Amino acid sequence: MKKQLLIAAVAATMTSAAIADISITGSAKANYLNTDSKVIANNSNTFSSEINLGIKGTNGGSGVVVNLQSKNSADDDDFDVQDSYVTSSIADVAVQMGSWRGAHNLLEDGDATTANRFKATTTIAGVTVTYEDGSSTAAKGESIKLAGEVSGISVSHKMYNNGSGVDETDTSVSGSLGGVNVAYRTIDSDTNASDKDSLEVSYEMNGVTLTYAEFGSDSANTSNITSDGSLGDIDAVDAQGFMVSTAMAGNTIKLRTVDTKVGAHTNGENTINSIIVTRPLASGATFEATYTDTDLTGTGEDKTTLDLELAVKF
Repeated sequence: MKKQLLIAAVAATMTSAAIADISITGSAKANYLNTDSKVIANNSNTFSSEINLGIKGTNGGSGVVVNLQSKNSADDDDFDVQDSYVTSSIADVAVQMGSWRGAHNLLEDGDATTANRFKATTTIAGVTVTYEDGSSTAAKGESIKLAGEVSGISVSHKMYNNGSGVDETDTSVSGSLGGVNVAYRTIDSDTNASDKDSLEVSYEMNGVTLTYAEFGSDSANTSNITSDGSLGDIDAVDAQGFMVSTAMAGNTIKLRTVDTKVGAHTNGENTINSIIVTRPLASGATFEATYTDTDLTGTGEDKTTLDLELAVKF
């Protein structure tokens, strides 16, 4: 009888432990960047690396997420905490509390981490309702977001205070129309100083993907938009570009040309032309070569760069 009780106790302990789960994912990349500039002092050859680690623990319907990043291009080998939050649910409401980054898209680079945030999400009659708040102004104060689908088109509308006492709205519409993928987003501010929008249109034909994208500010404000979307990682007031992507001999080849304006709208256009070749290797890593020619109007700092990257994910 004692043996049976002991076996039952051990089995109960093992069952309890099996409910909890932990996973580790990550990525790493090493880069060599050669810069050839008309301004001789700006010529350089640099090496850099980046490591990202994601740790996720779950127990039933609750979880903890911690994402770490290390960039040693500036001799900084420490891991910085990018995200650290708890997820759970109360009845039909999913909650998230902690610190996390924003999204990477045409109007945001998503790199900034905002601490002490709270988010609650539920679905009512097919409409997803998200309430969010934070302790710092960087969290943009309280917000309510409504998202759903109408005739196959995804629509969302977010209402919030920008942290400086100004009310803003963030509206997005995306979907496929006759095989053409379209995504439009507009941010409208009561002061007009922060008005901006973005548009992306793509179409795939015979293995070739054609993409047009643009973003910009509707007002004459001089503050740049920090973008990390399909146009690349750029800061500009206005930008528009075309991209062609296809597969060839085991490689993915992308051609991209982007025109940007930095500073006031009256500034001349800068042009960035890139050729990006990506190839998976038998070792499990991915090799990417990016050649970029940048024409900086009126500055005399035209330059070309060659970025060679070796990346791996797990």
